[in-house]
Amino acid sequence: MAKATKTNEAVETHTVAPVLTEVKPIPFKYDELLAEHKTKSGVIRFLASKEYSRGQIAKFMGIKYQFVRNVLITPVKKTA
Repeated sequence: MAKATKTNEAVETHTVAPVLTEVKPIPFKYDELLAEHKTKSGVIRFLASKEYSRGQIAKFMGIKYQFVRNVLITPVKKTA
């Protein structure tokens, strides 16, 4: 794609190809994770600690990305 300058000369532009990262499948079963971690939030935090993306976690659990994001940015409440 070229842009025209004031003198109508073509200026070469460069585009950068996106970097594709390899997506590793989640080898766990949701029911087993939920039984172990007790809550959806616990499962989300566990999967995030294993370095899965927010999008992967949302798709795996069948929930919205925004819910995953909210869980991960909210500090854990300490219980007595």
